[in-house]
Amino acid sequence: FLFAPDEAQAARLDERAEDDVLASVGDFDLLDLIEDELLLALPLAPCHDRCPQPVRNAGFDAGIADKPHPFAALAALKNTKRGTDNL
Repeated sequence: FLFAPDEAQAARLDERAEDDVLASVGDFDLLDLIEDELLLALPLAPCHDRCPQPVRNAGFDAGIADKPHPFAALAALKNTKRGTDNL
């Protein structure tokens, strides 16, 4: 982190510095900054480097293949021509 005396100088330094630039203010709380940085460093979703086994469930995939599509009956009704007019 780099600290600048005010927001204007912090903005100028931030454009050319690789480090994070913060404006020095009287009520600066280092613990809040550390907490924010730790929270931002956490991954969005927990994960590990290597899966112990592939994440596939054959029973689940087979169950999906056996079920008819829930709107198949409606599609069949839509595609059939009715002999009577709508009432």
